[in-house]
Parts: sequence; C-alpha cells; structure tokens
Amino acid sequence: MSVLRCAAASAFALLLAAAAPLALSQSAQAQSAENEADQENQLVAVVNGTEIRVSDVLEMIGRLPQNVQMQAYSNMPAMIERTIDLELILEASEQAGLRDDAAVKEQIEAISRDVLRQTYLERLAESAVTEAELREAYDTYVRENPPEQVRARHILVESESEAQEIIGQLDGGADFAELAREKSTGPTGENGGDLGYFERGQMVAPFAEAAFGLEPGTYTDTPVQTQFGWHVILVEDKRTGEPPSFEELQPQLRQELEQDAIQSHLTELRNGADIEVVEPEAPAAE
Repeated sequence: MSVLRCAAASAFALLLAAAAPLALSQSAQAQSAENEADQENQLVAVVNGTEIRVSDVLEMIGRLPQNVQMQAYSNMPAMIERTIDLELILEASEQAGLRDDAAVKEQIEAISRDVLRQTYLERLAESAVTEAELREAYDTYVRENPPEQVRARHILVESESEAQEIIGQLDGGADFAELAREKSTGPTGENGGDLGYFERGQMVAPFAEAAFGLEPGTYTDTPVQTQFGWHVILVEDKRTGEPPSFEELQPQLRQELEQDAIQSHLTELRNGADIEVVEPEAPAAE
C-alpha cells in the first residue's frame, strides 16, 4: 500500500471509528490486509439508490493532483461530500442524454484509445525487466563508469588579474596553501584552500572540468571563472571512489531498460506491419 493509501486508511479509521476493533493473531499481516479491504468497501453514502463506498472516495482523490492528495486524505468528510456531488452531476448528465451525444462519444473513444495504449505499454514494461537484467545492467554501469574522485585546493579571488598574479607567484615557487591562506576569499582559505576529495558532479561545471583535467601535482595555468569568482586550482591526488549502490541506481536502470524494451517492441510492430506513408499534397499556388 502506498504512503497516500496508508494515509487514507488512517483517516478512514478515524472517520469510521464505530468499526469493530482488529483482533491480533499469528496471521496479523494477512488480517490487516483483509481489514483494509473491508474498510475500503464500507458504505459512506447512498445517492438516489446508488451506493458510494470508501473505495469510490479514494478513487476520486487519486485523480486529484498529487500535491493536494495528502491534504484531501486529511479531510475525508469534505471528500465524501465532493464524491456525492460528482455522482449527482453524473446522474444529471445521464438524464440530459449526454451519453448519446456525438461529441461526448468521440471524447470517450479518444480517452479509451489512450487508456489502451498506456495500459499496454505499462504492462509491457513491467514484464520486460527481470531482476537478473537489472543486476547485469548495474554491473555494466559500474564497470563503465568508475566514480573518479579528485583531491584539490583552490584560491578564490574577485578578479582575473588577481588570479593571474597568483599563478605568476606559483610559477615562481610560492607555496599554494600559504597563498590560499593569504589571498583566498573563499571559506576554505584558512585551511589552505583544501577541498578534500570530490566527484565531478559535486562542483559547478567549469570548476569540475578544470580540476578533472589536471594531473596530480599540477595547477591551472589560466584562471577558471565561475559564478563565485576566479579560481586557481591545484590537484593533489586522484582516486576511484565507491560506486552508487544497486538500490540507488535501480530506478534509473529500470527506466532505461523499460524504454529500451518498449522501443524494441515498437520496432517489431513496425517491421510486422503494412505501413504506407502518404505525403500531403502541397497547397495550390495562388
């Protein structure tokens, strides 16, 4: 059960406090699932003979924007009233003969086609990716994308000319850490500009590109500009860090494998179909 559905269950438990208390047993988990199903089946209103149950209210809330669903779950009485209103509107539309209206039928057919397409793709994606394939994709990713880390120091100043002057002093043999303590305006200045180890994505692009392009023991021979100012960067060491865990990468890998499976299946469908593309006629010249 999702977080939102759990919230709904809690809210309805308070709303329907007259329900019989749950009995504890060795099969508590199965009993809990059965109680949740029973709770969602509870009757909350009858509108002109049509029964409205907890599940109907949950379905209505599920169609709301996700950012307001939790707030909706916390105000169940109002959501029941809204569901009643929707049922009354539906009945009124039926009485007005809209189910047989040509424009309505066209929209229903269009929505039906979209639902069929979406459901087909979702089920295809669900069945296309196995745990073994995810593990294999993870191993491939880790092998092909070793997480490189750099240990660096930097000196941050406000102008390019100041940075050029510092590079000149370094060329003359000045100590980088001492210059950082003396001249850097960044918060690491008092530590000799030491940034410790970091990965490429942890720094803004111009800084990362410059740092990862240096060999250990070398510094930038031209100033590097970022939104923070002008940097002189010294790389002290490079190493391979710990890769992200399987659990961290699994959503990304699953999405990629599902997209590949859908694209492959679409190619199969195209190869097995009789498709003729007809170019539209050019408009007649005036």
